Amino acid sequence: MNLERYALTPPITEFPIVQGTNNTIIGIRTKDRDYVLKRYDVPHGIEGIQYEHTVLTWLDKQDLSFAVPAPIKTTDGRTLDQDTNGHYALMPLLQGHRPGHQNPHQIEALGAALGELHTVLNTYPTTPRPHAVLFNDLGNIHPLVPNPETLTPQDVGWPQTTLAETHCAWLREEIASLNTFLRETYNTLPKQVIHGDMAPSNTLYHNNQISAVLDFEFTGPDVRII
Repeated sequence: MNLERYALTPPITEFPIVQGTNNTIIGIRTKDRDYVLKRYDVPHGIEGIQYEHTVLTWLDKQDLSFAVPAPIKTTDGRTLDQDTNGHYALMPLLQGHRPGHQNPHQIEALGAALGELHTVLNTYPTTPRPHAVLFNDLGNIHPLVPNPETLTPQDVGWPQTTLAETHCAWLREEIASLNTFLRETYNTLPKQVIHGDMAPSNTLYHNNQISAVLDFEFTGPDVRII
């Protein structure tokens, strides 16, 4: 990755940072501030990443009580850069720590941030995100399970045991029930652009409030309750 494509103030050094689940991130320290360099390891399609960047750039201009990781533009105006190792984005390092799953005050703050975020996203255009899989598209949730209605232990590499078959039978029953709900109810529920992956691990907490909401890789129009 060529950091000369960004208008950064030297000296520029790297520092270790806690890794995310799906992509590689590197801490970048400059004279002025710290950044996060993100390499997209999980393919979402270039158009999908650009959609995410457009949403983040828009959110960064809204009146929110927390920050979002809006991508920094290169000197030629791009938010997504590329070299032989993949695609990259540079974002500011945001302040805070992960809220505790068992701390009711921090989880309440997370819920308030989600409500605030979705109130703002309710005004964002509901143009479909390229290459996105909606939550009602069960056959495309994971490539190992293209037909969850007929799932067998062999489909996912489980041993042929009574316990494995019991699990698969339970899942097939749940899928059948879900398909009825999806067919008759899901498409009637209110839709808007949603975060799509809101959890304590995708937020930061500081000074008794959520200081940042992160990881918009699944953001796009879907049923609001999700």
